[in-house]
Amino acid sequence: MILVGEMRDRESWRSACRLRDRPPGLSTLHTMDAGQTVNRILGLFETNEERQIRMRLAATLRWIVLSAPLPKVEVAGWQPLEVMGMNSGSRRSS
Repeated sequence: MILVGEMRDRESWRSACRLRDRPPGLSTLHTMDAGQTVNRILGLFETNEERQIRMRLAATLRWIVLSAPLPKVEVAGWQPLEVMGMNSGSRRSS
């Protein structure tokens, strides 16, 4: 398992994509929903690179899990709010 902190820049994403043949990896990115996550990643790159980045995401991305901290009155922890998994249809549409 490879854990990468928040991916905030283009070079972090390029490095992570090069690790796609390695063991599973995990990273964080602060966004409000799964769609915004993909758009934020694409926004790190130039417009002329978008097609290539979409193809790399389709080849490497497995899941996007949106979570939020539970309210203080609840038991401490995180609550999953949205889960988006890649499948053959989403890979073709990339």
